[in-house]
Amino acid sequence: MGHRLEINPLITSLHNLLSDLLTEEIRVDQEEICSKSASQVFAVPEILEIILKYVGYDDETRIPREQVVSRRPPLSYRHAVLVHGPEKGTKVWSRSISNSSISSTINPHHSYTRASTKSSNMYNCMLVNRLWFAVTRDILYENVFFESDDQMAKFNPTSCEIKCKTMVLHKLRTTKQSQVDYIAEHVNPINLKWIEFYICPRLAPPTSICTSALVKLSIPGCRSINDDDLVSIIKKTPNLKTLDLRACEMITDASLYQVAQYCKSLETLNVGRHMKGDLVSDYSICPIVRNCPIKTIGLAGCGISNRTIWELALLRGDSLERLSINHCARLDDMGLCQTLRRDMFKKLSVLEIRGLNLSDFRSIVEFKKRQFKRNITALVESCEHLEGRIRETELQMDLEISNRIFSDIVDWLNEDEDEDDKNYAIFRKRRSQIIHQM
Repeated sequence: MGHRLEINPLITSLHNLLSDLLTEEIRVDQEEICSKSASQVFAVPEILEIILKYVGYDDETRIPREQVVSRRPPLSYRHAVLVHGPEKGTKVWSRSISNSSISSTINPHHSYTRASTKSSNMYNCMLVNRLWFAVTRDILYENVFFESDDQMAKFNPTSCEIKCKTMVLHKLRTTKQSQVDYIAEHVNPINLKWIEFYICPRLAPPTSICTSALVKLSIPGCRSINDDDLVSIIKKTPNLKTLDLRACEMITDASLYQVAQYCKSLETLNVGRHMKGDLVSDYSICPIVRNCPIKTIGLAGCGISNRTIWELALLRGDSLERLSINHCARLDDMGLCQTLRRDMFKKLSVLEIRGLNLSDFRSIVEFKKRQFKRNITALVESCEHLEGRIRETELQMDLEISNRIFSDIVDWLNEDEDEDDKNYAIFRKRRSQIIHQM
C-alpha cells in the first residue's frame, strides 16, 4: 500500500505536465494560423493597394504648387496705405520690399525647393518585399513631379509603364527637352488629368502625353511653345477645363481661335502677358467667350477692346467670377464702367484693373456695394492712381448720403403741423372702419 501511495502522485504530476504541453502546443499552432492568415491579406495585390493608398493619403500635398495670394503686392508705399490703411499698410509695404529683395538675391540657376518639403510615407513600404515594392511604385507614379533639375537628371524610368494622373515640373532651368521626351516615352497617359510646367521656359509638354483625359494644362512662362504646338495639343484634349498660358509670348490669335473650336468645356483661361500683347485680341477671345463656359479669364496686357468686355457681360455675366484686365490699353469707360453700371456681372468677385484709362469711378463703387448686398466680397485690384480716385469717390458718395439724410431730417422737423393733423385724422378714420367691420 505504501508503494502505491508514492506512485500515484508521480503519475498525476506527469499527467498534468503532458496536458500543459499539449495546451501550449495548441495555443502556438493557433497563433501561427492567425499570423499566417493575417500575412496572407498583405499578399493580395488588390487589398494591399487599398491599404497603401491610405498610408500615402497625403502624398498629393507634396506636389509643388504656385503660391496663392489673396492680393497682389502694392506698387508703392502710398498704394499700400490706400489699400490697407496707415498702420497695416506700413507692414505690408515692408514685407513686400523684403520679399522682393530676397527673390532678387536668389541664384536664378538654382530651382526653387519648398522648405517644408518632406519625404513621402510610402518610401519605407518599398523595402518590405517585391510585391510591396511593385504596388508602392505604381502608387507613387500616380503623381510625378520634379522640383529641381537634379531630381530630373537622377530619375530613370524602368521598363514598366508610368500610369500617372499628375505631371508637374516646377521651375526647372537647365533641364533639356530631350529628358522630358524620354520620360514621356514611358508614360501611359490614359489617366493623366493634370500637366503643369511652371516657369520652365525651355520645356514644353510632349504631344504624346496629351489625351482626352486631360483637364488642366498649365505652362506659364513657356518660351518654346508656338501656335502649331498648341493646336496639336488642343485637338487631342477636348475636355480641357483649365488652360494657363501666361507669358507664353509665341502664342497668338491663330491658336487661341482654335481653342474656341475644340475646347468647349473650358472654364478657366489665362493669357496675360507683359510683351507682345497685340498678338491676342478680340479675334480669338470673343469666340472663346461665345463657345466656352468661362468662369475665370485673365487678359492682362492683351490687345482686347470694349467688344470683349461686352461679350463677357452679355454671354457670361451670370457666371463670370474672376476677371483680370490689367494694362489693357484699348479699354475705357464705354466697356467696363458701362457694364458695371448696368449690373451685368452678377457673380464677379475679383476684378483686376491696374493701369486702365478710366474716369467713371462711381460705377466701380456701386458695383462693390451691390456685390456686398449679395454676400459677395468683391476684390478690386487697382494701381495707386485708380485706388486713390476710387477712395475719393467712396468718400464723396458717403457724404452725399449723409447730406440727404440730414436734409430729410430737416424737412421732417420743418413740416407743417396741419399736415400731421390731417394724416392722423385719416389714420383714425380708417382704423374705426376696420373695427366696425370686425
